[in-house]
Amino acid sequence: MKVCIFQGLEIYHYEMIGYLAEYFINNNIHFEIISNKNEISLEWKNYYNLLFNKNINWIQLLEFDHTKYNYIFLTSDDDPNYKINHHIFNNVDYLFS
Repeated sequence: MKVCIFQGLEIYHYEMIGYLAEYFINNNIHFEIISNKNEISLEWKNYYNLLFNKNINWIQLLEFDHTKYNYIFLTSDDDPNYKINHHIFNNVDYLFS
């Protein structure tokens, strides 16, 4: 099973990544994080890599391909960077913050 955490907002809800990452790591579930590559996201990336002692794969929004994942977890229900109407709804799990 391959999952991703989609975080397209510029400055909000990076804390939600940690809850999901901890669950996935504790349950040996491979996951990737889809996010903007800006100063804020790089700080969070470094924080989570140190916190979990793991090099988590972060992918830039422009490189996101929804067909690679069994499940997509959204950290917000109103992320304008995720175009829900273009994707298959069955493989999307929402995590509302």
